[in-house]
This record gives sequence, C-alpha cells and structure tokens, in this order.
Amino acid sequence: MLLVLSPALIFGWGPLPNLGVAGGGAPVLLSPLARPHFADILRVGATSAIGTVQMDVTVALITGAVGGYAAQAIAGYGIASRLDHLLIPPLFGFGTAAVTSVGVHVGVAILLARSGSHG
Repeated sequence: MLLVLSPALIFGWGPLPNLGVAGGGAPVLLSPLARPHFADILRVGATSAIGTVQMDVTVALITGAVGGYAAQAIAGYGIASRLDHLLIPPLFGFGTAAVTSVGVHVGVAILLARSGSHG
C-alpha cells in the first residue's frame, strides 16, 4: 500500500491530490491506523501526553498575557520558552540512558543473586 500511495500522492495521479513532499508522509500515517493500535498507544502514552499539552497550553496562555505589555516582553518570554523547549530532548536522552543503565544493572544483580554468584 505504501509503495503505491506514496508516489500517487506525491505526484497527484488520477483523482488523488498532488501533495508534493507531504504526499510521501501521508501513507505512512494512514497505514498503521487501527483501533487496537490506538488503544495500545493511548494506554502507554496518555499520561505523558497530558503533560505535553499542559505545557503548551501554559506557554500559549502566558504568551497572550505577556503580549499585552510590550514587544520586548513578549520577545524575551518567547526566547525563554523556546530555550525551555530546546532542553527537553537532551534531558529526555540522558533520562532514557540512565533508566536503561539502572535496568541493566538491576537485571544483572537479580541474575547473579539467583545463580548464587557474587562477583
């Protein structure tokens, strides 16, 4: 399906619209859409999605409130909020590495305890 729909949507073959580069991504998004997938994804990701939405809504509301003061105020807040967003990926990367490292070490400790080895 992906091999047929991608070029068809990129170039607009037949009745399909010419989406250009976006046409290559549309079939990728459409191909995994299935009710069981949504349930699995939402079961795992709904809590973290709430945090992301809350942060973005807060930034939007504060931007609106600061916008009433002066151009310098909204520029300063805009820069600060963008810097905050730039820090999220590196912190997520460090956190993921730390959790993985701890998990590996706990797993090794459990295996060693079960085998009776104390090395």
